Amino acid sequence: MFLSVVEQFRLGHLTTETPHPLTRDLSSLAKTNLKKGVEILKEVDREMLNILSQKSSCLKDLWEAVEETRERNGRIFLVGCGATGRLSLALETLWRQENPKSDQLVSFMAGGDIALISSIEKFEDYPEYGARQLKDLKFGKNDLLIACTEGGETPFVIGATEEAARISKFPPFFLYCNPDQELTKIQRSQDVLSNPQIKKVNLTTGPMALAGSTRMQASTILMAFVGISLWASDYSDIDKRLVDLRELFDATDPTFLIPFIEKESDHYEKGGHILYQCSQQLGITVLTDTTERSPTFSLWPFEPVQAAKQVASLCYLYFSDSPNAETAWEQLLGRAPRTLEWQELEGIANTKQLLKYDFGKDLIVRRSQLLEKEAAIFVVKEEESGVFFQIGESQFIHDYGQDLLSKHLMLKMHLNLLSTLIMGRMNRYEGNIMTWVRPSNLKLIDRTIRYAQILLERKELQFDYEFLVRRLFEIKNSVSKDQSLVLALVSACSKKD
Repeated sequence: MFLSVVEQFRLGHLTTETPHPLTRDLSSLAKTNLKKGVEILKEVDREMLNILSQKSSCLKDLWEAVEETRERNGRIFLVGCGATGRLSLALETLWRQENPKSDQLVSFMAGGDIALISSIEKFEDYPEYGARQLKDLKFGKNDLLIACTEGGETPFVIGATEEAARISKFPPFFLYCNPDQELTKIQRSQDVLSNPQIKKVNLTTGPMALAGSTRMQASTILMAFVGISLWASDYSDIDKRLVDLRELFDATDPTFLIPFIEKESDHYEKGGHILYQCSQQLGITVLTDTTERSPTFSLWPFEPVQAAKQVASLCYLYFSDSPNAETAWEQLLGRAPRTLEWQELEGIANTKQLLKYDFGKDLIVRRSQLLEKEAAIFVVKEEESGVFFQIGESQFIHDYGQDLLSKHLMLKMHLNLLSTLIMGRMNRYEGNIMTWVRPSNLKLIDRTIRYAQILLERKELQFDYEFLVRRLFEIKNSVSKDQSLVLALVSACSKKD
């Protein structure tokens, strides 16, 4: 099946898929020189913020559309898939923290809210699902859609965007992070870029710190861009927010994370587990980073309550004052969860399935029973003087300022940095190549093939792309979910040679 559509999913030419020259030794630095590893990752984020600061005029265009929509009592919809879906839900959550009674901002991601924790395989490959979810939410002619796709080629997001262009009198905004000339080689992207009914915003940031890991710089610039358009009061406030975010970033020294990186990774190496205990105000950002580790590094995902033969994930989110799953989800999102009650997704994405993921107060007892020992606690909570971090005897309070959006953007970058270096210490990538990527959709199948090809070439072994595709499908069912398909494919081809 993959070979029949391969030309539309061979994405190695995209900038977001290529290795960043600054981070080629990242996996080694994670083990031998954490300070340098932290500094390099901060430098890549600085490059991203440099790009953002150049987008003031585009930001003002989006801000104007947002304001016009509000004036006409329309709603603003945010859509994404995977990392961009999570940033869309995060922005609505932050909005509701300041506007708890407002339904003017609506977010959705491929698969519904459950995809925050448990992605639905191949869901993002279908543009009709994007259109269907949009219509299920009663998107209307006075509403505005802001669509985010890191690569600029995600079928689900494109489907939602094209449907919005047909329904609304407001042209939807399509935000993406690859150069136009690269995307025009992909038919679905070309269709969007050439559609006069869709407004396009190019936010190319360059290669990711970890090749293909768009949960990092691409999703950060998208979250900042959309967030500023939602929170800014006028043109001058847009410029001020851009300057303030950059000044906050420059004033921050993320090396405070080094003892936390060391302690968490050492805990895992000894067979331990971590519960991230966080305040509800920070929950969505902590959840996003911890759940994105699973598909990026082939870790076991958060386990549902009472699942048969469940394997405990290395970490889990924990709200100590939430009495049950329903309350925990509402505290996390600031609203009732939105699920897909579709017949073809019965038992996969509906409310009953979502509520199996309970990060309320009973989690600590349940995990202790599952693991037959207590998990370590990593506290990330809001205090009057800043965000408080603690694991074991290590603790730190970081002042991210009072602006809600900037606080979460900085926390996002710091947690991305922390988890990436932890995974480097655990050998979950090589250099800056995602050798443990999980191929749960067509784009990730291509990524698995390409990264295996890079490693084989380093061994001076040459294999045809089509051959590697066929070999991957021969072995993939025999490789456990928490094992590397990239490395398994390299091993299988090395032996065959």
